[in-house]
Amino acid sequence: MAARMKEREDGRSLWLFNVIHDFKRKALGIEVEVSLPSERVIRALKQIIAWLC
Repeated sequence: MAARMKEREDGRSLWLFNVIHDFKRKALGIEVEVSLPSERVIRALKQIIAWLC
């Protein structure tokens, strides 16, 4: 899991939240938002868990 902020050329920031399966090197989820509150992260993780089960 990694959350990173990237600044665009126009100065605006984007947050990227990536969940990667370390063994398979497969992206399980990617979220890109202007704002990434904890509720959004929790919802993304719940979706991944539901998908895996």
